[in-house]
Amino acid sequence: MSNLPATSAKPEIIPVDDLLDNVLSGETRVPRFQRPYIWSPEDMVQLFDSVLRGYPIGSLLIWQTDRTDITSLTNIGPITVTEKGPALKSYVVDGHQRLATLLGVLRLPENYPRSKIDEWRWWIAYDLKNNQFVHLKDGEPIVPLHLLPLRNILRTVDFARRTREIISSNEYSEDEANALIDRADVVQRSIRDYRIPLTVMRSGSLDDAVTIFSRVNQRGRDMTADQMVSALTFRDREEGDFDLSGSIDNALGNLREVGFGDLERRLILQVILAIAQLDFTRPTYDRIVNRDSHALMRPAVKKGQIAMRTAAEFLRDRVGLKISRLLPYASIFVMLAIYFDQLADSGRTQTEKEIELVKKWFWATSFNGWFAGANTTEIRQAASQMRLLASGQNGSANEFERFFIDRPLRPFPEAFDRRSARVRASLLVQIIAGSPLDPHTGDAIDGFSVFTSEAARDIPYFFPNKRRPMISNPANRVILPAGYPRNARAAFTSLGNSPQEEQILRSHFISDEAFEALKEEDFENFISIRERSILNAENHFLMQFGLALDSSAERNIEENDSDE
Repeated sequence: MSNLPATSAKPEIIPVDDLLDNVLSGETRVPRFQRPYIWSPEDMVQLFDSVLRGYPIGSLLIWQTDRTDITSLTNIGPITVTEKGPALKSYVVDGHQRLATLLGVLRLPENYPRSKIDEWRWWIAYDLKNNQFVHLKDGEPIVPLHLLPLRNILRTVDFARRTREIISSNEYSEDEANALIDRADVVQRSIRDYRIPLTVMRSGSLDDAVTIFSRVNQRGRDMTADQMVSALTFRDREEGDFDLSGSIDNALGNLREVGFGDLERRLILQVILAIAQLDFTRPTYDRIVNRDSHALMRPAVKKGQIAMRTAAEFLRDRVGLKISRLLPYASIFVMLAIYFDQLADSGRTQTEKEIELVKKWFWATSFNGWFAGANTTEIRQAASQMRLLASGQNGSANEFERFFIDRPLRPFPEAFDRRSARVRASLLVQIIAGSPLDPHTGDAIDGFSVFTSEAARDIPYFFPNKRRPMISNPANRVILPAGYPRNARAAFTSLGNSPQEEQILRSHFISDEAFEALKEEDFENFISIRERSILNAENHFLMQFGLALDSSAERNIEENDSDE
């Protein structure tokens, strides 16, 4: 097979209707290594607006081959396509999103539901009165005559019936009906006569097709690192049937059961690459992708799933971290997975002493900012230290501590920003050590559930209307469940009638002195006192691991000190 597929590329132009017929007949297919359909309803409308105006929508890159082992998608958008077809088939290497949109909207079955977004997104109509594309949702059981469903455009009988209904309707005058019909004709002609440019690559290998796919998508806004590597390492049935992106989906589904399903896909990819002994710190596609890489990653996927699940359970059961959204540094999870993978390979189980050391490592690196300042070389060295500790070699624990833990722990941050690892570490301590109570009910607050949503970055203030920088102090924010207003001060100052007043206040690190300042609206005094209370709680908590905050260090003025 040719190693130079570009020499056999040839441009062609094809009408929309013919392209869709080729898909339905099985002649044109979408290979499985393509990324899933991810366009929004707005993206879909924008495509048809471009078609109507005659704007270019980009060419489709097609790989034409007579190979019989290429696995293709059985569903393109909402349309199930035939598995049969001619011997010479055309595979869409670039353009899946556009093709699925055109096929799904223009060839949508008449009885296709439209109650959920994944259904009504395919129901696009042209508003003949207001000259714009709209979506038809379930709340409109009868489609008004001035809305022309695009599924009627390429079906001559359906389009003729729709125009007859407009003409015969008593809803419009003769002039109004004629105006609507004229507009409908323009829309039909514009879409029916629109031509799609194709660049057809004939012959070439599967490696050629996958590599070209990855290159044309390198700057695509929706192409993620794991999807890129998945495309580059994809092997069909004949070559081992390996789909990395699908494996990452499975891993995240497994992690979701233990509260860590929100981890970024790139972290799962990093773990797999690390276990496969490939460069996981800054993956470069040319280096990690070759004919043997899938053979290395296939067993790494299975091992990685086990190691990641064990790492998540360790964080949940031993550390007390129950959700990934409060993980101070993403690299902590990667390192733990590397550690547990090596532990399994070594046939060892953790001793209690080793468990305590790894817990100490978690809190030390969360508070000392180790991963925020680490370069790629240091990250590789960190992975080596995790493997060394897991192997149980003599002296490995001492070397491990010297490498990670022999650094000062940073003082209280100046600003609340949930992207900050130091802020997340503080929130963790407040949840675990403080066990916050609801001011209204006195019931325990599930602090972790508060942060399961991205909206939790806006947890309430005690004083929401003060000037910066003091308003940004983390001591001005309080962990409360959904339903509390932005200003939480009144929820605490009205506790006078509650028999649990003192218990509730202490659970939120509000001393008697701070409570008096809160009631008197003495903002600066309240923040200063509560900050000291949180710091004391952090120091007391860290003391159990032989750790202490560096009170002499300068305050962290960086709002975002994460490694993400």
